[in-house]
Amino acid sequence: MGHEQPVEIVGPLAVAIARMIHEVEPTDEQVGWFMEDADAVASDFDPKPDAWTVTKLPDEEDCVLSFEVNGVAYVVEDGEGHIVPVQREPWRKWRAEAEAIPPRDQW
Repeated sequence: MGHEQPVEIVGPLAVAIARMIHEVEPTDEQVGWFMEDADAVASDFDPKPDAWTVTKLPDEEDCVLSFEVNGVAYVVEDGEGHIVPVQREPWRKWRAEAEAIPPRDQW
């Protein structure tokens, strides 16, 4: 999958995410694993920041990862395949709305 954001933006963010996950200086391969995630997150920032700060947060229910990027919280849902991060607050709203819909057999 191609990246929408320039590598000059996505690369440093992918390094910061990899450092958070691996807790050591990541290899180029490990950074590569997070390029798509970094691209998804970077697209939320306009204007782009001069630097990226990434901090791990306590995990949310049904998520495999919660973290904060420059003050904005993100989650990665548990599921099949590669799932990119989404902002936590809209995700919580979507989840609450989905839970409010009665099961189909109750319509």
